[in-house]
Amino acid sequence: MDFCNFAKVIIARYTKDKNALTLWEKKQKNEDVTQILFNSNCRNSNDLRYNIYNQIMYRFPKMHVSPSIFYKRLPRLQSYVTEAKYYKANNKNGERKKFVEYFSLQNWANLTNTAKQSHSLLNCGACMYDLHSMSSLHLSHAKEMKDAVIKCQEMTESFLSTSNVTTLTGAKNVAKTMVSMINPIFEEKTGQDFKTAIAQSLNLTPKVPYEEKRKQTKEKLQTSNEKMKTTLSQDDSDVSYFLSSGKSYSQYERDRMAVGFTTREESAVTSRKRADKEENSEIKKKKHWGSFDSYNINEDLLQNELDKMSSNTPINWTRLAKKICLTKRDNTYPLNAGQVLKHFTISRGINLTKFSNSTDYLRRVRRSKKKIGYRLSVPTPRSSKVLKTIIKRNIQNKNFYIGEEIAPKLYKTNYINNDGDLQEKVNEIHGRKIPLKTIITNEIQRLQKGGVVRCTNYKEMTSDELKHHCNTIFASDLFQQQNTREVLQQKENEWKIKMWHDHSDILNHSYVSFMSCFLYDPLNFLTEEEFRKKYPEKNIDVQSFVEKPQLYIFGLSGSSDKDQLTYILPRIKDLQDIMKAHLNIKPILRVFTGDNPARQFESGQQRGGKYSCVCGVPATEHSNFICCYNTETQTLEERRKLVVSGNA
Repeated sequence: MDFCNFAKVIIARYTKDKNALTLWEKKQKNEDVTQILFNSNCRNSNDLRYNIYNQIMYRFPKMHVSPSIFYKRLPRLQSYVTEAKYYKANNKNGERKKFVEYFSLQNWANLTNTAKQSHSLLNCGACMYDLHSMSSLHLSHAKEMKDAVIKCQEMTESFLSTSNVTTLTGAKNVAKTMVSMINPIFEEKTGQDFKTAIAQSLNLTPKVPYEEKRKQTKEKLQTSNEKMKTTLSQDDSDVSYFLSSGKSYSQYERDRMAVGFTTREESAVTSRKRADKEENSEIKKKKHWGSFDSYNINEDLLQNELDKMSSNTPINWTRLAKKICLTKRDNTYPLNAGQVLKHFTISRGINLTKFSNSTDYLRRVRRSKKKIGYRLSVPTPRSSKVLKTIIKRNIQNKNFYIGEEIAPKLYKTNYINNDGDLQEKVNEIHGRKIPLKTIITNEIQRLQKGGVVRCTNYKEMTSDELKHHCNTIFASDLFQQQNTREVLQQKENEWKIKMWHDHSDILNHSYVSFMSCFLYDPLNFLTEEEFRKKYPEKNIDVQSFVEKPQLYIFGLSGSSDKDQLTYILPRIKDLQDIMKAHLNIKPILRVFTGDNPARQFESGQQRGGKYSCVCGVPATEHSNFICCYNTETQTLEERRKLVVSGNA
């Protein structure tokens, strides 16, 4: 019978007893089942036996059988598995026991899913080929297959007798010889290559030649390399990273060179080796300038400039190239213009011996990119020069907002012109200011989005709720007033904003930075307890979140009063704009926090002297706590009146 041997044994034996199905299900759940037994004395109906078989084989469609075939062949299967005459040598050597135990439900459960899926109900190739030795115990095994197996055994033994197979190399040679002999016969009969058919049937990867494999690997690396380069600069993400890192352009470039380029020492060794090979004519010298016909060079002007130079004068070829307007055919300036001009001069036979550096040549060491094999370099971020160009373009297009220009100043710099003379250049530079109105509007949106802004309807509160609210915001004294609701509503809309400034040196230049932020007040913002109750999943410090500093003004400025006064008019204009603006809140400016010099400047206090502190306590009494407690600090209004009266 052409049924799978596992199907024969399971149908003939294990479908008789329902307990076999129970043990099978436990085995599927990885429960400890040592052996799946069956009771041969049980007599289940054919329908029940069919259902048991289907439940065992439901995950393997190739083992399914229709009810009609199952009922028709069940008696024959029963006799095929049970009777000794259907086994080799009439079961004289226990062939039936070996056959039934090997194709038992226990062994079927122990097979992997891949092995189970290789079996099929009819003409099972796995039983005929892979399990031939055990299948041959039963007489239902095809005679043609037996003959084919015997011939394969004879052929294999013949090949093995001619070679030493105790080593891996010997076994490989035998297999290679067998394939080479079978291949032409197989190809003649089937029209397909035997090696290709074997590789496809067993899902083997064909051996790729070394050059082809190297080419494929190189293509994969090139693709990955391009993807990494694209990812590094996608949507200008490297620009965002650079701006948020706080690094200077120089620091960014140093970090970039350290990661993706060889060290100076390694590059110097490589450059020296190449120079030696060029000198010994082992390799050709690199020609970085190409054909001189691709450049616009005024030879007469070049000769005139060289004639004007005195003996022993060093030549700056880059400056000379700019002076004679050396360009490419498309009228663009070549980056190696000095190198092009020098070799053009040498090619024209112009005598350069009278100049001091005419024969001196210092080979420049260039740091090359690190290699990852196959002449591919490590993907590196874009240079700081490229980032600087992108940032400038975004500023010009107003994609990056850096505020308004304020406080113009004249800035002098020195430079060397094309003639080598020291010149002074005067530029007008400006500070930058983000309008206070913009800062307040953005901060209101940020705080409202953060959920820390207090928004209370005092009119709907009962007296007890109002009293509890006043205690919560530490304003119990307001509850005693007659118009408590109106006062609370008014104060809730009055947000205090503080301001401070300080000086610092950046690259040997003095800069001033003005900062501002809202002051935390329970009248305006939720307390810690209220916020945690409202947003239990958020863990933030409310006061720190509210008092986040914002840049207001930044610009070049000394610490003198004269320099700092240049920023007064823009600040006054901001205050006037806020008074006219229609905001959701009423901002109240609180001046001033910061160090002593800054506070002295803001309040009009003298610097140094006997009364250096804005509190009004004499310097000699700073350690006298009684004097400090009893001294009343002058308000800004009192200081203003003093100045206006002319008695200051």
